[in-house]
Amino acid sequence: MGVLTKKLRRTIWLTRGPFLAVVAVVMVGISVYIAMATSYYNLNRSQAMFYRETLFADYYFQVIKAPSQVIKQIESVPGVSKATGRIQKDLPLLKEKNQRGTVRLISYPLPMEREVNRLQLLSGRLFNKYPQGGGVEVLTDPLFFQSNNLAANAAITIVAEGRRIPLTVVGTATSPELVYPMKDAATLITDPKTFGIVMMPQNQAQQILNLTGQINQVVLTLAPGAEEDKVKEQVEAILKPYGNLAAYPREQQLSHAVLQSKIDGLQASSRFLPAIFLGIAAAIQLVMLGRMIKSHRLQIGVMKALGYSNLQIMAHYTGYALTVALAGALLGSLLGLLLATAISKTYAMYFNLPAAIGGVNLQAILYGFLISLTVGVLAGVTASRAVTKIQPAESMRPEPPKQGGRILLEHWSWLWRKLDANWRMSLRTVFRNRGRFGLTLVGVVFAVGMLVVALFARDSIDYMLKEHFYKQQRYDYSIRFANPVKEQELLNISRLAGEEKLNEMTGIASEKESALGITQRRVPVIISLEETAHLKPGYEVQVAIETGRATKVPLVPLEAVRTGADGQKQVMEVVDGRVKHRTVKTGLSDRDNIEILSGLTPGSVIVRDGSLELKENTKVQELTK
Repeated sequence: MGVLTKKLRRTIWLTRGPFLAVVAVVMVGISVYIAMATSYYNLNRSQAMFYRETLFADYYFQVIKAPSQVIKQIESVPGVSKATGRIQKDLPLLKEKNQRGTVRLISYPLPMEREVNRLQLLSGRLFNKYPQGGGVEVLTDPLFFQSNNLAANAAITIVAEGRRIPLTVVGTATSPELVYPMKDAATLITDPKTFGIVMMPQNQAQQILNLTGQINQVVLTLAPGAEEDKVKEQVEAILKPYGNLAAYPREQQLSHAVLQSKIDGLQASSRFLPAIFLGIAAAIQLVMLGRMIKSHRLQIGVMKALGYSNLQIMAHYTGYALTVALAGALLGSLLGLLLATAISKTYAMYFNLPAAIGGVNLQAILYGFLISLTVGVLAGVTASRAVTKIQPAESMRPEPPKQGGRILLEHWSWLWRKLDANWRMSLRTVFRNRGRFGLTLVGVVFAVGMLVVALFARDSIDYMLKEHFYKQQRYDYSIRFANPVKEQELLNISRLAGEEKLNEMTGIASEKESALGITQRRVPVIISLEETAHLKPGYEVQVAIETGRATKVPLVPLEAVRTGADGQKQVMEVVDGRVKHRTVKTGLSDRDNIEILSGLTPGSVIVRDGSLELKENTKVQELTK
């Protein structure tokens, strides 16, 4: 062991207090970096793996209803890799003690091996298309399953088309769009006791909702290099006869948007938080090593007299900083892995990611050591440059004081005379040691800033909750209507409360953009009651808004109209037992029929399913007249 190495060990022992303090700061910086970087790596890897395995959709299209055969026409659009048609609808859930909730019913075609947004089973077994003994088998999301204390083969009851439908829960599952189930973008916190996802076979959903052979949602994946906007336009043109309601890309899908925001937040935190701690550690080391070199002035002079070069002595003091960096990186790596495990478990509680989100990110650990050692070397070299100015002969006597002059404040005699001796000495020290004062000030600024940010984050959550639940959501119940109603009929709602007083009731149409960038169009009915004994949470009906009216006009089934290759609307008319393609002009439509303005005459016989690929003059047989 060399002489300088022994001296380094002795110096560390004699300055163990400051040494451990700086090690602690470095340790915190490295641990935060490794924890955040590892959590980001694990969560991002799990997301990518899960999306790839389950074929997460690139685009969503919502319609009133469309024939299932329209999927073939959509898959023929250039740029579409795979399309899946399904049913998605929110339905009331009947619970014990007259309580109600809401379930989002999502249908899945079987088999689903090649379908978009396919399920991944978490517990139990997959539902059967035709269960033995009848009934309807379903899967639920795990949070709903746990919050409602469900067990295998438990029964739940929903209301569909005015009928009570018993369902048998055979397990839990998730899919890429259900990683974080949300009722809508306006719901700040989703209660899994009153809202959940119910997954069932497509044939069962069609039967329950009287949509035999129909779908109301199309999800698709895009081929590599596809032009998203052009694909959207062509698919919307195909679905236009069936009532386009919404079309949005993956980025606006609620579950993905929430998960991606958390991943992006972890990535940002892994960059700027460690930089703060490591910057503070470097500043402390600069000040501490600078003072140490001044106090070791005599020792440095003796070492130079004995033949040690400036480079050797600088390496000696830089070794002190490197020891701090190495110890901090080692302890920070161990603490960071523990924190990463805790963070990953926390995310596993809130996100239904079946793929493991644990693991050790060796790249983050390596980068942590490199960052720590780099900061240590820079701090050590910068502080030890003062060694080159020390001469052996001059080091035998104390360092002469710096030549001082009048500071800026001394020129303001009216102010300077009012200060006592203590203030004058302090201010002179500050102005004559501006570097040391600046580093100390930066450390205090960052420390106080981080404290303020932490307190602000806590207060901001309270503020958002108060704003959401006490100022924005100021109603006791929100009621949605399945069909248009007259304004006077809304007064019937007050009778539900018996003798209780109805404080306020309003119907408001609004459009706003949520925090996730999704445009929301809604017509809520806001009700405020003094007493709510006769009303239960979860009372909910769907709304159909009448935007136009026409009487005594030619109608055809909505699914009979299709979009031709030229973008024109077509209907297949049957003339003398053969198919004739007729270009038509359409008008108003509802969920079942669409108005024909021109192109057909009343009494024409048509092919009901417009998605069938029947060529001109194809022979067909008329089944009904």
